[in-house]
Amino acid sequence: LIVRCVLLLKKCIRWCFRGIVHVISLLPVLWQWLLTTGILSGILLVLFFSASYKDSSLVYLLTLTFCALFIVIGYGGYAFGILFRGVRKMSKGDLSHSINTRFLVGSFRDFGQQLNSLSEAAMLAAESQVRAERMKTELITNVSHDIKTPLTSIINYADLLSKPHSQADQEQYLEVLSRQSLRLKRLIDDLIELS
Repeated sequence: LIVRCVLLLKKCIRWCFRGIVHVISLLPVLWQWLLTTGILSGILLVLFFSASYKDSSLVYLLTLTFCALFIVIGYGGYAFGILFRGVRKMSKGDLSHSINTRFLVGSFRDFGQQLNSLSEAAMLAAESQVRAERMKTELITNVSHDIKTPLTSIINYADLLSKPHSQADQEQYLEVLSRQSLRLKRLIDDLIELS
């Protein structure tokens, strides 16, 4: 009976621990950091004030633990500072900025690498957009030039037909008009098919 109670207690503790870890994992990284340091600080403060001042080794151990905790909190501030500075530069349009992840560990390093990947993807998308705009401008320029050439010929030869001319000239003008109008029709059909 005692063994079953201990096993049941062990399962309950494990279930509670997993539930707490799951809830903490749903929090943003900053809140995880603050919650963890807050809990550790509270535990250390209780231990520090409950420790006997006659037992100096425990006081030294707790002082050393406080120093380690402040180093960890300081590192967290440093890491968040690096990430925040990088995000600020990227948000201002400096997509070439890369966050130096050399001194970052764990989630901080993962977050920095994800931001660098996002920056690279945004740069590729921007370059692709610029290239597409350039191609669009070149296409419009080329198409407008190609359409103007036969159109100008049609207008000029139609004007020549309205003036006095010989029968041979009229046949030549009509042949040019027919050829240029077919060329214009082909260009327009190609343009419609391309669009």
